[in-house]
Amino acid sequence: MRALVIIPLLLLATSGGAADKRGTRDQLAVERALAGKVPGKPRTCLSSREAESSSVHNDTVLFRAISKLVWKNDMNGCPGLREDDILLTQSYGSSQLCRGDIVRLVDRTSQFFRSSCVFGDFVPYRKPD
Repeated sequence: MRALVIIPLLLLATSGGAADKRGTRDQLAVERALAGKVPGKPRTCLSSREAESSSVHNDTVLFRAISKLVWKNDMNGCPGLREDDILLTQSYGSSQLCRGDIVRLVDRTSQFFRSSCVFGDFVPYRKPD
């Protein structure tokens, strides 16, 4: 049985700057989201329950489970990944996102498929107790 999973994206305000400005802004957003958190052992799969919301920053996707836990996934050089894209994945018999899963990028406005990317490892970042 195949299930189609759409990952909701947390939309970020865009300032319409150049690509290098966007790259710097994205890097700062990742640093802020992970500030004060310690990386843990990478996992190959992440349950969809552990991905309540997500945000895209260059080729990095952050999945927020709770305020103390953020999962980071570097999508291994995903060209053209934009913060406004809809990430569309197919899961076969489970509700997990896994390393190697193909992610199709859908333009939010036109609803056309733009490209495909692949998930890397899911690295947990937790606030220490």
